[in-house]
Amino acid sequence: MASSRPPYPLVNLASAFLAGPWIAPELVARGKRACPHHGPWVRKLVRLLLKVYGREQAPAFDALVDFLRTHSMASGSIVHLEIGEHFWQPMTMQPRGPAARQWQLPALVSPGQLAAWLGVSVSRLDWFADLRGGTVQQPNQKLRHYTYHWQPRRRGRFRLIESPKRNLKAIQRRILHEILDHIPPHSAVHGFRFVRGVRS
Repeated sequence: MASSRPPYPLVNLASAFLAGPWIAPELVARGKRACPHHGPWVRKLVRLLLKVYGREQAPAFDALVDFLRTHSMASGSIVHLEIGEHFWQPMTMQPRGPAARQWQLPALVSPGQLAAWLGVSVSRLDWFADLRGGTVQQPNQKLRHYTYHWQPRRRGRFRLIESPKRNLKAIQRRILHEILDHIPPHSAVHGFRFVRGVRS
């Protein structure tokens, strides 16, 4: 019985294609990193993908894998593919349920596409995300993402205010207004909602 799982070289190639901007030169470059020694074939495949899916927006990961495993140009070459660099399968943002499918959200299926949507490089996005907490420990204030100051409160107490700097704040606001604002909160939510608060 044939396996229903797609061959790993095709999964890796699809992951490579979705690991950055959906534009021809970068698709070819990542495809050649995933499948070295197959440059001409990768270039032909990229031209085919851009013809099928267009240049505006990348397809979903599952759709791309299905295309690669069923189209003769890709599936027929699978036995000859050498695996070069390994790419992680992209995390997919996929709303669940019929109501969620009505949300007007950008289709971002990989960190590379999120970076392209924000207009920054993947390495710069990683730097802004600061997953390892490196910028917090920076002695140089210019390399930190936040400014800090103490705000006086009643009864002699103080509150620490952490304010994002201009570039990070712009990214946060775009995510807020173009993604989060389009996701309706649950009816039980009272925090950070208009005319609701602690008292309600």
